[in-house]
Amino acid sequence: MQGRKKEPRLWTTQEVIAIFAGIPVMGLFLAGLAVLNGLVLMVIWGWLIVPTFKAPGLTLAEAIGIALVAAYLTGSGYQEDNRTTAEKWIGFFRSLTIKYSVVLIMGFIVHFFV
Repeated sequence: MQGRKKEPRLWTTQEVIAIFAGIPVMGLFLAGLAVLNGLVLMVIWGWLIVPTFKAPGLTLAEAIGIALVAAYLTGSGYQEDNRTTAEKWIGFFRSLTIKYSVVLIMGFIVHFFV
C-alpha cells in the first residue's frame, strides 16, 4: 500500500494580504532604524570629531550613509538561535535601546573633555 502524495497547501487570502502589507511596513521600520542610527552618529560626530579634528559636521544623509557602510563592514553573519520570535524581537528592542542610550550618554560626557 502506497501513501498518498500530500497536496500543497494554498495560502489563504488573509495570509497573502498579511505578507504584502508586511513588506512596506518592514521597509518603513528598517528605514526608521537607519535614520535613528544616522541621527546618533551625526550627534556623536558633532560632539567628538568636529572639535577634535576640525572636521566638517555631517548632514543626516551623510551620517546615514556612513552608518550603513559601517554596519555592512562589521555585520555579523547568521547565528543559530533557539529563542521564539517574540523573544528575539524583545531582545532586539532591548539591545537597540541600550546601544543608543549608552552611546549618547557616553558621547555626551566625553564631549565636555574635547
